[in-house]
Amino acid sequence: MKRKTFTTLVAALCLAVMGFAATPAYAATPGDEIIGWKKATIGVYDEAGRIVFQPYTRSIDGVSAAHLNANALNRLLNGNKQKTVVIPSGTTVSIDYTIRIGSNTTLIADGATIIQKVDNCGTLSNALTKTGYKSVQNVRIQGGTWKNAVNKKGVTAMRFAHGSNIVIDGATVITNYEGHAVELIAMKNVTVRNCVLKAEGKKKKKSVEEALQIDIATPKTAPGVYKEGGKKFTNGATCSNIKVLNNTIVGSRGVCANYASKEAKYKNKFHDKITIVGNKITGQSAEGLALFNTLNCTVKNNVIVTKSARKSESYSVGMRVTAMGKSSKAKKAKIVIQGNTIKGAKSGLAITSQTG
Repeated sequence: MKRKTFTTLVAALCLAVMGFAATPAYAATPGDEIIGWKKATIGVYDEAGRIVFQPYTRSIDGVSAAHLNANALNRLLNGNKQKTVVIPSGTTVSIDYTIRIGSNTTLIADGATIIQKVDNCGTLSNALTKTGYKSVQNVRIQGGTWKNAVNKKGVTAMRFAHGSNIVIDGATVITNYEGHAVELIAMKNVTVRNCVLKAEGKKKKKSVEEALQIDIATPKTAPGVYKEGGKKFTNGATCSNIKVLNNTIVGSRGVCANYASKEAKYKNKFHDKITIVGNKITGQSAEGLALFNTLNCTVKNNVIVTKSARKSESYSVGMRVTAMGKSSKAKKAKIVIQGNTIKGAKSGLAITSQTG
């Protein structure tokens, strides 16, 4: 006998904590259903114990399919119990706010397309619950085309903050030239591999936003986190053990390990253990790759290019490694740059210190 678990429709805002139960219900047998608003099935358990998402394709009682889908996915992905959710291959799913993903979650979206329909919203993020890299843990995103180019200004398509043990594998993430495809803020043990991260739409000659940003958590560098979590979550925490492997990345700037350029109190905060191997990275109006305040890093066998026309400015180098502050660990840190093809206008590679 099939069992059914019910949920209700909840109105939501971008990056707000949604009003669903903390964890989805778990059925024991294949064919068991999770029921959404108006008794629609939003998930079915398969033989492997995975929840197969059943998207809405039309509005119900004036509520758009995009909102119903966002609510349903938020329901299925929420909570920290172990779960695997599958968005079926060949489906196109519209959403109208940013979905929250909980810990211990595998999301398989191979062959599916997820489209954000509303300006100023991303597609996927985690809730801010704890510092110390514990807000979200043990998450795998596999596949899917995630479209976020609708935004008129800079918005991150996928954002993870204050967490650890995250894998993004084989996904295509599309943003605009003023936003980030993937942003990692105060994260540890993250792998981004076999992905396409790219910007689409109108290019601006002086845009410097990265398709992939490895970020420090401060009020200025992470304003969305500051707005959501306040000072507790913008405490100067940096990233560690980030692996970027075999991706194609195109943005205003390709990849950047960021620093707090407008907040002197954080100038001596450093990222550590950044590995960038086997990628094709292009910056359209700034560096292909910029590593600020990074201790141990390995950059091997990449093609790194800037197409910036600003030949007299630092943004037109293909790759830069720059220390903006000081660290007691710097003397023992190792920077390995090997086997890359690097092209720039002002120069190909720049290694500098501006510690003053």
